[in-house]
Amino acid sequence: MFGFRKNTASASGGTIARFARREEGTATVEAVLWLPMLLSILVIMLDTSMLFNNRTQALRLMQDANRSFALGRLNEAETEEFLRSRLRQISPSATVDTQVVAGVITTRVTMRANEMDLVGLFRPFANLTIGLHAEHLAEN
Repeated sequence: MFGFRKNTASASGGTIARFARREEGTATVEAVLWLPMLLSILVIMLDTSMLFNNRTQALRLMQDANRSFALGRLNEAETEEFLRSRLRQISPSATVDTQVVAGVITTRVTMRANEMDLVGLFRPFANLTIGLHAEHLAEN
């Protein structure tokens, strides 16, 4: 009469059965299960790419410093200080060693990996270091 259902027990039983047969929410469940794994892979890729990017920047700085030393713009101590000041942005505790042996300028840089990551993935590996080595012929 006023829009009420007469047989509420059978109506609710049919609704539950229809709900159990529907498959519209299965993609949501799968997405919830896979999303953390996909995000973890993305974070690992991001952190690793930042590590390689910082390594490439440091190598380029080493090559520029060695070139300036080879042209006589910098001496050995100035080359090391130039590199330390530029590498502070990448790795604050980086060590720099520049030597000239038999007309070859050799620079070695050691940086800690946990200082160069973006997200913090490499922080548990406190002893992991990245060593770089660059050589350039002296042009004197």
